[in-house]
Amino acid sequence: MAKHGVAGYMTSVSIPLTHNPLIIDGQTIGLQHLNAFGSTIPNRGIDDGDLRIVVRFSTHVYTDRATHGRRRDLQDQSGTWRTFCPDRYAVSHLLPMIMRDFITQNRNAGVSDDFNKGSNLILVEALNSESWAIFFCFEPSPPGVLLSVLSAYPKTGNMFSQKKFNQASYYARKCLFTNERVP
Repeated sequence: MAKHGVAGYMTSVSIPLTHNPLIIDGQTIGLQHLNAFGSTIPNRGIDDGDLRIVVRFSTHVYTDRATHGRRRDLQDQSGTWRTFCPDRYAVSHLLPMIMRDFITQNRNAGVSDDFNKGSNLILVEALNSESWAIFFCFEPSPPGVLLSVLSAYPKTGNMFSQKKFNQASYYARKCLFTNERVP
């Protein structure tokens, strides 16, 4: 089932467009910095119009999997229990700026295989004195595309499954014109 989201875009119900505060041990944790926002890539859309992109963030950017014996703070879009992670939360404050710059500066990203034998796009950023991997994908959402930030965590080893990198506009246009998730 689909819902109307930001600026009339059709969105799936899996990843939220807005994030309500969490209450952890009586403390309110604000998440409004992760509410969806729009951006454009000029002259790269259909008929040389602007390519409209809505950026949204998964709960995985501020939580860890709630393994046995850990506190269960919320369920993610798949129904898996998650626990609040202060380190991911701290980095999550930087993600909107990083993703906005990725789009507006037409930066490069690579492809990384995920644990479920699928693929995601990946950016690696130096944040708080360590390298963090940011995983995301583009999904069709006429008249533009969604950029869904799926997770972010400290980088370990070589996470790239291919050596070729492409610009933000390449991946967004591929999604727009094929009407399929990228990668």
